[in-house]
Amino acid sequence: MKLYAATLLLGLSLFCTSAHLNAHPAQFGEEMSGTAHGVPPANIPEPLALTIMFLELEEFQVALLVSLMEERDLAVKAVLEEIMRLEEELARLLEVPDATPPEVGTLVLEIRNRRIVVQGAQKDFQAAFNEALVPEQRDRLDGARLAKELQPVLPALTAVGLI
Repeated sequence: MKLYAATLLLGLSLFCTSAHLNAHPAQFGEEMSGTAHGVPPANIPEPLALTIMFLELEEFQVALLVSLMEERDLAVKAVLEEIMRLEEELARLLEVPDATPPEVGTLVLEIRNRRIVVQGAQKDFQAAFNEALVPEQRDRLDGARLAKELQPVLPALTAVGLI
């Protein structure tokens, strides 16, 4: 029953998004080619521009989103570099025939702990941005999150003819 409800919600969300984009094609084209909420298009990567349009963000929300993204990226940069270094060290260690399980285990745990730090920063980023959204925007974002969650099962449901 949950999967049915989730699939129905996903379909409705995609339908509403499609209907909005079809109803406002000029707006879609203008925001991609002109300025989006006062930010020059040269400074807007496509994923950010599409996010702005999909969520229909106000200028202050765009500024907050960019600021939160920069803060998150700065906070995790050193941690991500450390994860890469530890993963390389682990790969080298696994090539050595006399590597001990405690050595390998220690590196695996260090990598895991640093990934938890990165995941925490991502959750904090999402929570902070969620607070700036109005209910309609939150619903759209929740629909996109649900779509991401359902993405792996959609090919199977299609293959058996259920969707």
